[in-house]
Amino acid sequence: MAKDPRKHQKKIERRRAKERRKSAGAVVAQGMAGRMTRISVAPILHSCCYGDLDDQGMTQALISRRLHGGDVAFAIFLLDTYCLGVKDVTVHILPRSEYDRTVVAHLAREFAPQPMSPNALRKLVEGAVEYARKLGFSPHRDYRKAAPIFGDLDATSCGEEFEYGKDGRPLYISGPNESSAKMREIISRLDDACGQDEYRVVALVDGNSPLWEDAMMEEDDTTAEDYEDIEYEETDRLRR
Repeated sequence: MAKDPRKHQKKIERRRAKERRKSAGAVVAQGMAGRMTRISVAPILHSCCYGDLDDQGMTQALISRRLHGGDVAFAIFLLDTYCLGVKDVTVHILPRSEYDRTVVAHLAREFAPQPMSPNALRKLVEGAVEYARKLGFSPHRDYRKAAPIFGDLDATSCGEEFEYGKDGRPLYISGPNESSAKMREIISRLDDACGQDEYRVVALVDGNSPLWEDAMMEEDDTTAEDYEDIEYEETDRLRR
């Protein structure tokens, strides 16, 4: 049967449109990375973390630079120091007034800022990236756009040591938007990188059923709803 030339042409047009969108996205990414490189010598405005890093392993690391003309260039790295490294990145340039209102004030609504030296903040972020990569996890796709903001900050000059993992091994805490398929993919990578029983998982439930059953749940009649409240130290790896 001969191909319908109109359908064939539409298929070609869709493919070309997809290629153009992909190319445009790459140009935007390269453009922001280039801008961050150029402004990496501007004075530091803020360098701090928002979140309980010690108790939860999660924090939002903010670094910003003051530009000529009153604008602010900034990057926010959502860090999971227990397992996944850089989970999300926001990188942008805003007028100072908008930056104060939409970035600083917004972050401070949930957590008080914890000031950190710029060198230490870079060490924290890059350490989380390195730890996660050893486990098979790459940083968020926008990390390469934001990383140039660090410029010549010297992480090696920071004497502070940061802990990655929890009690000497990875602890994966599933996020509220992670599907069961995504969770299984992460656990599979941890199996490959660490071996079974060499990491811990705290899994959110799907409906009324846990995605994985732990022996502890069978022994003490813990319900699926209660499972989210179990202390990390008491929760061993969930088995499929």
